[in-house]
Amino acid sequence: MAEVIVAIAVIYFLLGGDTWSPKMWAVFAIVAAWIIIMNVRKEAGLETEKSYLRWKQRLGLLMVLSLLFSPLWVDSWWPFFIGLVLGLIWLDDYRSMKTLFRKNAEATKSNRPDHTDL
Repeated sequence: MAEVIVAIAVIYFLLGGDTWSPKMWAVFAIVAAWIIIMNVRKEAGLETEKSYLRWKQRLGLLMVLSLLFSPLWVDSWWPFFIGLVLGLIWLDDYRSMKTLFRKNAEATKSNRPDHTDL
């Protein structure tokens, strides 16, 4: 819940949320609800760790891209610069995730019995 409050404060005060239309706030509310639902599904065991990490990476990319392109509809360059910084962080997370998935795939392959000697 604290994350939602922080997100609303950042959007309202830093990203010009006070000038947003009700439609933009509705989109924001839907994305916030989606994040909460996915976190609850993960905690309840309804999502695998791998699918949750993939969803999280896609959502992060969507957020970075929306910040990078936000100067098209917001009269501020702050979101663009924040998007650049978050994009670098996202890229590092993406590389780490790919390395983790690759190691897990290799470990799974090496643990499988070889059926060629039957």
